[in-house]
Amino acid sequence: MKIKNCLLLSLGLLSIGLVSCGPKESDNPVKETNKWSISSPDNKVNIEVNLNNDGEIHYSVKKNNTAIVEDSKLGIDSDVANLHSGLTFVEKKESTLNFEYEAISGKESLVKSSSNELRLTFREYYYYIDVVFRAYSDGYAFRYEIYKNDDSNEEIIILDELTEFNLPDKSATYAMPYVSSTSNGDTFSYEDYYNYRRSDRLQDLKISMPFLYEAGNDMYSLITESELIGSNYIGSFLESDENGTLKTIPAPAGGSDTTYNVPLPFKSPWRIGISGSLKEIVESNLVEEVYGDVEYWKPDNYDELTKEEQEIYNYDWVTPGVSAWSWLVYNGVRGQNDWDLQYEYVDLASEMGWKRTILDGGWDTALNPSTLTEFVNYANSKGVKVMVWCHALNKFDTYEKRVSQLDQYARFGIEGIKVDFFDGQEKTTNATFQMEDQETLELYESLYQLCAERKMVVNCHGSNKPTGERRIYPNVINREAIRGNEFKTINTSQTTLLPFIRGVVGPSDFTPVSKPLRSGITMGQQIALCILLESGSPSMADYSENYLNQPTTEFYKNLPASWDETLFIGGDLESHCVIARRKGSEWWLGGNTIDEMDININFDFLGEGKFKAYIYEDGEDASSVNVKETEITKESNIDIKMKENGGFAIRIVRE
Repeated sequence: MKIKNCLLLSLGLLSIGLVSCGPKESDNPVKETNKWSISSPDNKVNIEVNLNNDGEIHYSVKKNNTAIVEDSKLGIDSDVANLHSGLTFVEKKESTLNFEYEAISGKESLVKSSSNELRLTFREYYYYIDVVFRAYSDGYAFRYEIYKNDDSNEEIIILDELTEFNLPDKSATYAMPYVSSTSNGDTFSYEDYYNYRRSDRLQDLKISMPFLYEAGNDMYSLITESELIGSNYIGSFLESDENGTLKTIPAPAGGSDTTYNVPLPFKSPWRIGISGSLKEIVESNLVEEVYGDVEYWKPDNYDELTKEEQEIYNYDWVTPGVSAWSWLVYNGVRGQNDWDLQYEYVDLASEMGWKRTILDGGWDTALNPSTLTEFVNYANSKGVKVMVWCHALNKFDTYEKRVSQLDQYARFGIEGIKVDFFDGQEKTTNATFQMEDQETLELYESLYQLCAERKMVVNCHGSNKPTGERRIYPNVINREAIRGNEFKTINTSQTTLLPFIRGVVGPSDFTPVSKPLRSGITMGQQIALCILLESGSPSMADYSENYLNQPTTEFYKNLPASWDETLFIGGDLESHCVIARRKGSEWWLGGNTIDEMDININFDFLGEGKFKAYIYEDGEDASSVNVKETEITKESNIDIKMKENGGFAIRIVRE
C-alpha cells in the first residue's frame, strides 16, 4: 500500500507502529532486539549499533578490541521529519561485497575489496532513513539514505546532520582547522597546517577532513568523507565539544546558509574511518573503494552514441605522467604569456620524457589564437600535451560558459585544464557559490563530465580535498588541497605528516622542485616527496637546468605517475616517513625526516634475483645529493643517513 493512501489512517496508530506503510516491521519488537553488529570479513573491525529508548541511533567501532569510536549518535534533522530521535526500527539487511577493479592512477593498479554490509531501516511517520554500515579490514564506513515509500521526488530541507565521532579519552589528534585564506574570512582551500592537539582541546575550532587521531597503541583512525561529488549534499567539517566528541557541520567556506535542500530519494556522502596501524592507513584505498563495484561515468545518452564515441568512456586516453611547470620559479619575473619560456618548458618535457606542460595564470593575456595553435602543434610534435590554467568561477560559473570555453580549448588541441580558485579568490563574476556548497560541488561534477566528453584531464587547484571521485572520473588525475611548494616556506613538520593524512585520501599536487626554494628542507627530501606523495600528474616546478644534465636527471626521467603497489616501510607522525611504490618490475623508495637520522632499509619485499639500486642521499649542503649505485637482493640491507630536514630516494631496477 502506498504511503499517500495511509494518510486516511490515524496518526496514533502510525506512531505506535500498528500500521506500516513501508517495509515490513519486525514482529513484536522488544528493546533487547534493538541492537545489531557487523564485523569485517577478517573479524578485525566490529561495528555495534543500537536504537535506544528515545529512538536514537547510536554506534561504536572497535578494531582488534581497541575502541576506535565510542558510543556516538547518528541521524539527520529535516524540515519534515525528525530522523534522529523518536525513530522506530523497521528491518535489517546484511550482505557481503567482494569485487576488484583496475585503477588508471593511484596507489595500486588492481584493488581487491572485501567488506560486510549492514543496512538498518528506521521510520519517523512516513519518512524512512536507512543507515548503511560497511566493515572492512582497514576501517569502516556509513551513509544515510532518506526516502518515502511512495516514490516521492519531493525536496526536503536538511537542517542538521547529527553524526558524531566520540573519540577515546584524550586522544592525540592531527588536524587542519579552518583558517580563512583571505582577510574577508570566508575562503578556504585546504592549504593550511596540520597541527597536533589533544582531543579534549579541540573545542572552538572548525576542523577539516581528513582528520587523524591515535586510538591506542599503534592504532590510528583517519576520518574523512567519500562520494561527495554527485551527492546533492555539501562538504562537511567537524566540530568538537569539550570532551572530544566530534560532530559533522557544514564546511564553513560554503557560505552562511547552513540549511540546504535535497531531493528524495537522497543518499549522503560516505563517512569513513580508515583504522589500524600507520601502515594500514598509508596503504588504504578505502576512500575510493567504498564506491563499490561501479563503472566509470558515462553520459545518459551513452546507448545512443556511436561505437567510437562510446569508446571515450573506456578512459584509455587518460595518461598519467609528469608535467613541466614554469610558474613557481618565474612568478613575478616572467609572465606565463612569455612564449619563449613556454617553448623552453616544452623542450624540457620532451627531453625528460614527461607527458605534458602547464600554461598557468596569465597565459592567455593578449593572446593571439595563431600563437596558441603554433605552440600546441609544436608541443604535440615533441610528444608533449598541453594543459591550461583557468579560473573556476570566472570561466565556468554557468553551464553555457563551460561548454563554450571547453569547446574552444578542444579546438586548439588542449589536453586538460588546471582549474583554480573554487574557493572564490580573485573572483570577478557574480557567482555567489564557492568551495563545498551545493552549487560548487555541481560545478566540479559538471567540469569532470564535460572534460570527459572532450577527452580532457583535470587538475583541481584552490579546491576541496579528494573524496574518491577518480573512482568514477579517472580523468581527474591531480588535485591541490595541500600546503605545497607554492608557499616556499613549507617545513618538514608538515611534509612528514602529509603522507599520513592528506596523502592517504587521493592525489596531491605538491609541485616538487629539484633544489630547495628556501632553507629548511634538503634536496634529498624534495626528491623523496615525488614518491611519498602520489599524483597522476606531478608538476615539476624547478628551473629547467635543475633537471637537465644533473646527477638526478635519470631519476626524474624515469619517475612514474601511477603505481602498481604501495608499501609503508616505516616511520611515525613526529619524526619520519618511508614509503615504497612499485611500477612494473621497478621499485621506488622515498623517505624524509625532521631531525638527523640514520635508518636501515631492508628489501625483503623484492622478488627473487638481483637488482641494481640507484640511491640519492643528502649531500654536503641542502642543495646537493650524493648518488651511488649498488647491487642488492631481497636479503640485502642498506644504511641511509638523512640530515636534519632531509631525505632520500632509491630507484630499484631488476638486472
